[in-house]
Amino acid sequence: MPSAHSAIVASLAVFLGLQDGWDSSVFGLTTWLAIIVMYDAMMVRYSSGMQGETLNKLIAEQDKAS
Repeated sequence: MPSAHSAIVASLAVFLGLQDGWDSSVFGLTTWLAIIVMYDAMMVRYSSGMQGETLNKLIAEQDKAS
């Protein structure tokens, strides 16, 4: 599921591509911005998943010790 930020920058890039042309520098810049935002969103989700796995392991170990 894409984040709202990713959807906004992707739609902005498409809009500017349609408005100013696919070979405009503005479209190129917004495309790079969209790529950076999507990469960041992907890495945040990955890191959150790793943190969740670690927390689940800690909780399981604590339950075994109790």
